[in-house]
Amino acid sequence: MHDSARNAYLEAQVRTATPQRLRLMLIDGALRFARLTQTAIRDANGETAFEAGSRLRQVLLELIVAIRRDGNAVAERTLALYVYLFKTATEAQLHSRSEPYDDLIRILEIERGTWQLVCERHPEALQSPIDAGRKEVVATGTGAILPPMNPNSPVSAPGAFSLDA
Repeated sequence: MHDSARNAYLEAQVRTATPQRLRLMLIDGALRFARLTQTAIRDANGETAFEAGSRLRQVLLELIVAIRRDGNAVAERTLALYVYLFKTATEAQLHSRSEPYDDLIRILEIERGTWQLVCERHPEALQSPIDAGRKEVVATGTGAILPPMNPNSPVSAPGAFSLDA
């Protein structure tokens, strides 16, 4: 009974959430599964690592497919970031390495902060560019971290985040 009530609550949350809130919920899920996978790998719990890692990749795929591919530079950078996270998670799980999850979790936490800010500043639904006469809010800070070209070199990200309305 408890699970069905929780599932009904979660379904209601998803059905009524704004697009930016849905993205934040996905990022929260990715963080939860990344942490769970990392812990399971460290504890040599293969079954939990496999299940959590699979769920992490499913969430990352949802984030990837939700990006509008319209040539927007921020969208392209964000897509590259999510593809990098997916690749990192896949390779780390394949080789049972927990260390790559440190960077993966750090990047997801930054993304979470970005989308938390978007949700706070714009609790109403962001408008589609199809809606005539309305401005679209663009989160320009979401692509601040690029996937590293060299896995041994850290990526520095600009600290500024701005919203253009």
